[in-house]
Amino acid sequence: MKLVWQVERRYKIDVAAGAGGSIDLTAPYVAEGTELTVTATPSEGYSFDGWKGTLPDGAVIDGNKITFTVTGPEAF
Repeated sequence: MKLVWQVERRYKIDVAAGAGGSIDLTAPYVAEGTELTVTATPSEGYSFDGWKGTLPDGAVIDGNKITFTVTGPEAF
């Protein structure tokens, strides 16, 4: 019998919403190589103003959504 360990790298993705909004993030730790979409949703009476901070390399922004491939930990 041969035992093979398969290791999956998972990285912490930390995205904070400003006042008057929330972030839809499926899980705080995401497997390396995953294409991740994060959605910002404004609360009633607020509007989405944009993404701030250092965004992931290669990120594609489409209004209140940002999509990127996870290659390491991210915080924005």
